[in-house]
Amino acid sequence: MKHVTRRSPSPAAPRRRRPTRPLDLFATIPDERSSAAMDDAAEAERLIEDLLALVDVGLIAPVRDDDAIRYAIVEPDDLTA
Repeated sequence: MKHVTRRSPSPAAPRRRRPTRPLDLFATIPDERSSAAMDDAAEAERLIEDLLALVDVGLIAPVRDDDAIRYAIVEPDDLTA
């Protein structure tokens, strides 16, 4: 019986498969990355609180735009009305 080998479709050498790396699903995030993420989350909460305060005062109003809601500065003429 004759052994048949198949040639690679490209002239390059065949690629070696790398061994898979184990992935730890329950690994902890390094402290510097977790503290930066917490700082980002705290800053985002402050921005939302500031936005809501501006809406409550009446300086910014929500504007419906198709499926989205955006916020716009209220025109000075609207403030006097």
